[in-house]
Amino acid sequence: MRFVDGVTDETVQRPASWLPSAEGRIEDGTYVIQLALPGVDAKDVAVSVMDNVLTVKGERKPDPDTTDKDYFVREVAYGGFQRSF
Repeated sequence: MRFVDGVTDETVQRPASWLPSAEGRIEDGTYVIQLALPGVDAKDVAVSVMDNVLTVKGERKPDPDTTDKDYFVREVAYGGFQRSF
């Protein structure tokens, strides 16, 4: 599939499934940024810095043992995320 100006659907960045909460502060002249990533495996997180922009992206995967459960409420979001500062 092609979009305007030759951009394909593979090059269009998909929106994140969820955004982790963040706290940022300056401590002794150093920027400190903390993200709330409960349930996210560290191997599923990538951190990069380019042009003075810190980007954290990753994925929270659902527990495979929960797929056949009969939940009455589920508020935990799963899937990919990306935050840039």
